[in-house]
Amino acid sequence: MGALWVQGGKEIVVLSPHPDDAALDCSDHILAWKELGLQVSVVTVFTRLVTSSTEGPARDSLADLQRIRIYEDNKAMSALGVSWNQLGFVDAAFRYDRENLRYSDVGRRRSTSNDQMLNVLIRTILSLRNQSVFVVPLGVGGHLDHILVREAAEGAVDPTDLYYYVDYPYALSVFNWTRSNLAKVMRARRSIRWMSKAKKQLLQMYSSQIPLVFSHSRFSIPWITWTILRSYPEIILYQKRIE
Repeated sequence: MGALWVQGGKEIVVLSPHPDDAALDCSDHILAWKELGLQVSVVTVFTRLVTSSTEGPARDSLADLQRIRIYEDNKAMSALGVSWNQLGFVDAAFRYDRENLRYSDVGRRRSTSNDQMLNVLIRTILSLRNQSVFVVPLGVGGHLDHILVREAAEGAVDPTDLYYYVDYPYALSVFNWTRSNLAKVMRARRSIRWMSKAKKQLLQMYSSQIPLVFSHSRFSIPWITWTILRSYPEIILYQKRIE
C-alpha cells in the first residue's frame, strides 16, 4: 500500500519521543504528505540528557552528545521541509539513578513524576489541537517515553484524529511486540511504504545514533545490523483518512 491518502484542511503533527524517531518511523509518509502540499510539523518531546544532578566528566560528555543529537535532528527536519519544535523534557534513561537502573528497566518504570509528566504532555497536545491530526508512536518495545507520548495523545485527541506509527528499530524483534500491539495492527487500516532513497539519505544524517541502535540486540534480531538492513516498511495505522 502507498502513502495514506490525505486532503487539505488539517495540519499533521508528528509527535516524536526523541530526536530521530520521526525520521526512523514515518519520514517517507511525511515526504508524501509534503508533496501533496500539506502542512506537517514535528514536535520532539524528550531532547535533554543533562539534568541538574549530572556532575563531573559525565556532564560534559552528555552535553556534547545532547548537542550532537539536536544538531543532527535539526538538519534532518530542515531536509524534510517541516517546521519543528523541541520541548526539552529529559530522556527516560537519564531521569533516574543510572547505577540502579538498567536500560531494559526503563520501559517498565512508572512513577508519580511520570504521571505528572503525562499531564503536562496532555496539556501541551491540547494546545496544539486546533485543526490538527496527530501521528504518534504505537509503543512497540515498551520504551517509557514512547508510551508516555502515546498515552498523552490518547488522552487529548479524538481517536479519529489519531494515527499511530510502528516504532523502529524495536519492531525488528518479535520479542518487543505485545498482543495489544499486534491486535491494533490487525484491526486498523494501514498505510505502508518501503524505505526510499530519500529516507536512506535522511537517516545518514543521524550518524551518532543509527549504527548504534540497529546493532543493539534489544532493538533488533542480533544478526541484523544497519550495515545489513537496507530497508524496512513504515507502517501507519488509522481509523479514517485525513480530510
